[in-house]
Amino acid sequence: MRSVVVGFAAVLVLMGSPARAEEAVAASAVLATTAPAETLDPASKPAASEGAIAKLGAVVATDSSATLLMAVSLAQDLAKPPLPPPNTLVLKVDLRAQNVTVMERGAVKFVWPISSGREGYATQTGTFQPQWTARMWYSRQWDMAPMPHAVFFNRGTAFHATSATGSLGSRASHGCIRLSPGNAAKLYALVHKHGLESTKVIVHSAPKEPAVAKRKSKSYEQASARQGRYQGQVADGSSPSRQRKMRPTGGSAWGF
Repeated sequence: MRSVVVGFAAVLVLMGSPARAEEAVAASAVLATTAPAETLDPASKPAASEGAIAKLGAVVATDSSATLLMAVSLAQDLAKPPLPPPNTLVLKVDLRAQNVTVMERGAVKFVWPISSGREGYATQTGTFQPQWTARMWYSRQWDMAPMPHAVFFNRGTAFHATSATGSLGSRASHGCIRLSPGNAAKLYALVHKHGLESTKVIVHSAPKEPAVAKRKSKSYEQASARQGRYQGQVADGSSPSRQRKMRPTGGSAWGF
């Protein structure tokens, strides 16, 4: 609403009505001070409003060929998006050390052991922002395994609690970051305290994956296939019907 009034004031200036423009500026200032608190961003909007109003005041007081340029500059200021909130909660995941460092406003608050993705299910490195959370989630990919206090930060990858606490400190998951139930609950509460937009997740130091085993010879594969057909089985020893019904393992522990 305030930006509409200020924009209207700029139009009045261009139309040669500085007196009415000054009234619009005054109305704009009143709106800026009486707007509901939840509509204002204390980190960015007051400074931007004061600067825009001051610039409009200069436009009103100016009677020269620069009036149009100043009005255009004012419009650009009003069109700028608000600055993003600062990252007050940073979660640094060290995949080699298998721990997460929780930093609140620049100070280390916790360092917890984790279990990240095991061989073949490596956790992706990079910088992320939490996207959504769930107090209790059930994995659609891994046998509906429960994922308490889940904080999703990279598509299906999340921090969440695990019942396999004996594996913490080593790679054991299908890509998620597992935490003990108590630590997962604390992390969930911290993320909600600071907000998703103010939380940053940094996943770094990916461990080296072992070299892929050398492919078996073509004659060996042909012999195995013939033996499988003779026994009514596939090459890995399970029947075709059984193979179709197999699901990924690992669902006994919470999450993936």
